[in-house]
Amino acid sequence: MKDWLLECDTCSFLGSTLPPGAGVSVDGLDTLRRDNFARILDQLSLYLSLQGAGILEIGSAKGLFLDMARERGARVTGLEPDALAAGQCRARGHEVIHGFFPDAIGSERCFDVIALNDVFEHLPDPPGAARSLEALLTPGGILCINLPSRDGIFFRLASMLDRIGVHGPFDRLWQRGLPSPHLSYFNQRTLESLMTRVTALQVLPPMSLPSIARSGLRERLASVRTGVPLTLCHPFVWALTWIIDWLPSDIIVGIYRKPER
Repeated sequence: MKDWLLECDTCSFLGSTLPPGAGVSVDGLDTLRRDNFARILDQLSLYLSLQGAGILEIGSAKGLFLDMARERGARVTGLEPDALAAGQCRARGHEVIHGFFPDAIGSERCFDVIALNDVFEHLPDPPGAARSLEALLTPGGILCINLPSRDGIFFRLASMLDRIGVHGPFDRLWQRGLPSPHLSYFNQRTLESLMTRVTALQVLPPMSLPSIARSGLRERLASVRTGVPLTLCHPFVWALTWIIDWLPSDIIVGIYRKPER
């Protein structure tokens, strides 16, 4: 076991002691993000009308999710700790709160939908974050947590490689050495267990999403340090994308609803 890695003996939750940070962008993800955000918004629209709904995205980055939610008629707000990204998001016409969750949001505000896209795994206190998220929801409001899964095929492959001494892919999945490493790795079961243990939120049917797309793949691989040369890594991963739909997904989406009363 790595000295920075923590694992629960009873529930298989994984955590790390890596230092938290404000985020890092990865190239080559625009097409994948657009497709996945569209799927998420389609799913959210099954539970409430997005027209006029107040949506908060925690970790809004440059504002892509907010753009897409606004196109569906939502009233959108972003929370972003990185000053440059917050400025870029504001330039797209969005209200953006600059700061860290939950301290930067006043307790007097509530939202119909709160979305976290690749953010929850970076938070240092998942139980405390879950309680704060619950408090920010309106009665009947929806919480959507989109995050990587430890049950996914890439995480499993990276774990196997790590055990035989090839550490680059596993360290990269944790974003070790990058400005904002992962502090936790859930699967659907451990995420639901956390939410039902520390909140009164109702569990709605979860989703899984593709974690890789052939479009932009070379740029994405080039922007990260895997420890494997790009000339070897790109053809292998490109070929793997053709069968990835049949394998366990590396992205899960937990969806929860606050009771009306």
